[in-house]
Amino acid sequence: MFAEALIDGIFEPNSNMEVARMYESWDLVDTLGNPVYPGAAELTRAALIDSLNTGHYGIFDQIGHGFFFNMSCGDANFTVSDADALTNGGHPFLMYALNCASCAFDYNCLMERFIQNEHGGSFASIGASRAAFPYTSNDFQYEFFQSLFSLDQPRLGDLMEYSRLPWLSLAYSNSFQRWTYFNYTLLGDPALQMWTDVIEAPQISLPSSVGGGEQTVPVTVQVGGSPVDPPS
Repeated sequence: MFAEALIDGIFEPNSNMEVARMYESWDLVDTLGNPVYPGAAELTRAALIDSLNTGHYGIFDQIGHGFFFNMSCGDANFTVSDADALTNGGHPFLMYALNCASCAFDYNCLMERFIQNEHGGSFASIGASRAAFPYTSNDFQYEFFQSLFSLDQPRLGDLMEYSRLPWLSLAYSNSFQRWTYFNYTLLGDPALQMWTDVIEAPQISLPSSVGGGEQTVPVTVQVGGSPVDPPS
């Protein structure tokens, strides 16, 4: 339910990213025998590892059970050893975990191990340091990804703050929002900026050679036939 809302409400309307859906209840049908999640694949530990190792995915969102050193993947747990063994190489992903305690940074936790893998894993991990309230955590998660596509410069640190902002007034009292506000943690460089679309190769036009002396050198950079604005 949470994953489908992210796909239908955020990812598909705002990007042309390819979305792969892997669910434990992938073959669930309604009372008429129609599939509830058409197109979804079965979530297993082996299938998840194979998918991550392709290096094809820039965002990995896990919604399910978790603990300091593991998270649920349908038929089995994905553990710190599995995070250590990922081989997605030069294509790390953003890891967002809607589970309990897998980002317990005072332990050698699962989210840390995703980042520490020198041969793969994540470039940043977000998750709960202790028990998580799923519906409240999902509110924060939805706001995070909503902000990802609405900000001009989606830095991770900014996204974390924007994901908390709607619930700030509720964080003054003892509430689910207060717990989640302090519970969810970003492991990684908060200044990193996220890609929000498929990366397109630029077309660069410049002289084949330049003579000596002071002069103006014309350089044109386009993506998809449109000029690219120079950095400010």
